[in-house]
Amino acid sequence: MLCCCSIALVKFAGRDEQYVVVGTVKDLQLRPRSLTCGYLVLYKLSHTGDQLELVHRTEVDDLPAAIAPFQGRLLVGVGRYLRIYDYGKKKLLRKCENKVNSLIIIIVIIIIIIISCHTLNIYF
Repeated sequence: MLCCCSIALVKFAGRDEQYVVVGTVKDLQLRPRSLTCGYLVLYKLSHTGDQLELVHRTEVDDLPAAIAPFQGRLLVGVGRYLRIYDYGKKKLLRKCENKVNSLIIIIVIIIIIIISCHTLNIYF
């Protein structure tokens, strides 16, 4: 079973199109925590914003819990890692990663939610 766990709207550097990136996970079991694998699924958003075109799917080794645009690239919290991905023709290209405490990932997720809400003019 495949389920969605994160989503973001991204504009990659050097590209005119907008993309939707969806973080999914296969065979997620919460207790005990296990999964088969995760995916970052990249869709190209049409100019009118009413259609999505599948570009490619990139496999990741853990749950992609948080996704955010970052300086023309993609910032993703995957398990205990913060990773930066860039656009590639066949898959997303991992540019760098940093192993961090899980608390930092939670803080990054909260910051991403706050920034997203502010961008959409949603206030608490």
